[in-house]
Amino acid sequence: METTVNSAARSSASYLKELDIAKAIGIILVVYGHFYIEFTSKSAPEFAVARVIYLFHMPLFFALTGLTNGIYGKRAASHFKSDLKKLFIPYIIWSFIYLLAIILVRGVIPGKMDKLPGILSERFLAFITGRGIAPIWFLLALFLGRTVYDLIRRAISFDKRKSRVLVLLAFGAISLVSIVIFKKLSAMLPGAENTAYRYLLITLFRIPLTVFFLIEGECIGRNWAFFKNLKNAGRLAIAIMCGIILAASEFFFHAKFNFHTLDVPNAPLFLLTGTVGTLMVLMISLIVAEFEWAIVFEPIGRRSFDIMLLHYPPMPFMTVLILAEKSLHLPRPYIINTAITVLLCMLISKYFLKLFRKRS
Repeated sequence: METTVNSAARSSASYLKELDIAKAIGIILVVYGHFYIEFTSKSAPEFAVARVIYLFHMPLFFALTGLTNGIYGKRAASHFKSDLKKLFIPYIIWSFIYLLAIILVRGVIPGKMDKLPGILSERFLAFITGRGIAPIWFLLALFLGRTVYDLIRRAISFDKRKSRVLVLLAFGAISLVSIVIFKKLSAMLPGAENTAYRYLLITLFRIPLTVFFLIEGECIGRNWAFFKNLKNAGRLAIAIMCGIILAASEFFFHAKFNFHTLDVPNAPLFLLTGTVGTLMVLMISLIVAEFEWAIVFEPIGRRSFDIMLLHYPPMPFMTVLILAEKSLHLPRPYIINTAITVLLCMLISKYFLKLFRKRS
């Protein structure tokens, strides 16, 4: 049985709790995964942790965007003007902030200035082509994906399950074909002189995958009442089954996907793991939401957008923690490092970015 929430439930803070928790789990996994990617040898056994996280962590955030449309039964509408302000303009602003941060960081690290011109040139190219500087690419990818997604929802009614499923399957097929085309076109562009074209291709061919996960999120949201009515045993069973699929995917394929660079060696597997990983996190969030200590996760989820933008190098948090541990010959406790990074990013979001946004 599929329903959307009523007006009373829409205004209920407790109803939205599980979505904030899902965002919190997602951003914690993003930060934790980035510690492994940046500072762990790719040959280390524990690097498998990063590969599992990369199987689904960014598809999760796209799906959560579509999820709210499904839960609230929102009518098809254009968000273009709103998205220009909330996504496109921040993409430009944060890209320049990152470029400035690169200059400042390189300026204080001995022996790094000589490579600065080449790095800035590549980063600026990534910015203007839309491929994006990590993790800012998410802003433009979401802007482009939502633009196409809104056009589809205005043209096709999503009120009927059959229509939603057909559109989801269609974009799944389009995504698979687009990855094949992208790989063929990329193979035809060898050499550094074709970097701009390759980056443009990444920006263009990320769109079908983004739209797929947005629609997938709406499909899940349209059936949210079913998951809300499940007992925790049922939710846990679904989460465990999804976890087993993710673990099996890593064990048999050893694939490490990168949505940012469109490094998707196995496109069908990426659609599968992005879907089951999203479902796993949502089931866990529904379980966690029933406990009082879940309140710890809610502010993290509400500030997940800012944490995404603030945590990654050349922002200093991750690098400084690792450098401090190296100089003191300490082990690298990635769980503690993740907690510290998330906390610092939340404080900056609350006491600086919030004030800046109010003034602007």
